[in-house]
Amino acid sequence: MVTIPERLAARLASEPDVGPDWLAALPATVSRLSAAWSLQLGSPIEPGGMTSIVFPAQRMGTGPRQSSGPGAAMLKIPVPEPELAGEAAGLALVGGDGAVRLLDHDPPSGALLLEAADPDRSLLDLDDADRSAAIAADLLRRWWRPVPRPEAGPPVSRPEAGPPVSRPDTRPDAPRSEIEPVRPRADGADAGAGVSATGAPVSVMDPATIPRLVDVGPLLGAVMRRRQHGLETGLDASLIDRAVATFVAPDPAADTLLHTDLHQGNVLAAQREPWLVIDPKPLVGEAAYDLEPLLRDHRGGRPSDAAIRRRFDATSAQLGLDRERAQDWVVARSVELGLWSLEAGEDVLGNHQLRVAAVLVSSPGRGR
Repeated sequence: MVTIPERLAARLASEPDVGPDWLAALPATVSRLSAAWSLQLGSPIEPGGMTSIVFPAQRMGTGPRQSSGPGAAMLKIPVPEPELAGEAAGLALVGGDGAVRLLDHDPPSGALLLEAADPDRSLLDLDDADRSAAIAADLLRRWWRPVPRPEAGPPVSRPEAGPPVSRPDTRPDAPRSEIEPVRPRADGADAGAGVSATGAPVSVMDPATIPRLVDVGPLLGAVMRRRQHGLETGLDASLIDRAVATFVAPDPAADTLLHTDLHQGNVLAAQREPWLVIDPKPLVGEAAYDLEPLLRDHRGGRPSDAAIRRRFDATSAQLGLDRERAQDWVVARSVELGLWSLEAGEDVLGNHQLRVAAVLVSSPGRGR
């Protein structure tokens, strides 16, 4: 019997079409992975996230597919969703550079064995908001790196009715868990490979598993149009037009590995480094796309318009982003997340995101 953490349980109850087969198979999946990777598991982390279940684990160092020595780890088993398809590949490409390391991967279940970090301490716990924002931005810069372009093939797609590419978990007590690069194996398998429960090595370094913004963006633009017509937001229609235009025409030559959800709740205290990034939902595309989550975290409740502008100015400058393109993407992603949140009944987050977009567009000398 596996106890489902609070937030995931609430989601599964409200969306009965999400993950029934996954839920039924979960006890067997947990048992299989524990044996394959020689893990002793604790109780799932509470209140948990909305897209996966995460167990604190101890690696005993005796399993048939043990990829590294004994020690603390996290076992993350996601509900199957397109937005999570590139997580293993993204973590493997980054190789622990400012992020939690991928220890192993089970392709059939999508499960990840991850370097442990402190689930109870994130950058949100620092009193100095400017310092925590600067730390997060520095870690995002370290995450970015070029991704080799795969051979031409069909575009990556996702269901129109699905959640945004980065389903946010932005509350101050959001789940803080996870995650070391995949190391060479004693059995000679590829250093960038994961293994299934059957023991067959499977590459997690293949960049083709990471969706590309040029493919996903137009789909999100279409979803925004549908939501626009189904919601009463009071938002200037020209702002939605601008957001859709940005999503529909991302730079096709951009090849940066994006995290897409690097807010301060996704940066945890750790031992190998003071802070490590967790929970990527990778895309390949323009670096400016990654800025918006860094603007979500403010101390002391509702930020002033001036505070929103200051954070945008400081963070975009620290990351070396073109100001106009950074504004385009922050506005676009804020509108997209705002509309998704309102449709999902998250009115506080939704209205805040729409306000961020409106504030930045109204900034003196920066609108169009």
